[in-house]
Amino acid sequence: MKLHFSRNPNPRLAVAVARLLDTEIEFQFAEPMAPGQSERYRPPNPNLLLPILEHASARTLGNRCDCLLAITARRLELLAN
Repeated sequence: MKLHFSRNPNPRLAVAVARLLDTEIEFQFAEPMAPGQSERYRPPNPNLLLPILEHASARTLGNRCDCLLAITARRLELLAN
């Protein structure tokens, strides 16, 4: 999984949740509003809002990132036991 984040509060919350859950994730700093960057981030989120979580099955936007990270961590915990 890859988490695109910025220095704003909502994306930082997703990073904090991922770290707290000790999720195997790659953190990618993103600036979708920077010159020349908007087209890169428009396909997963036309509003250019962060965070964006790239998962094998789909891309997840905004507040759902936290939920998906928690669900994934719980599944991994259950599989390990």
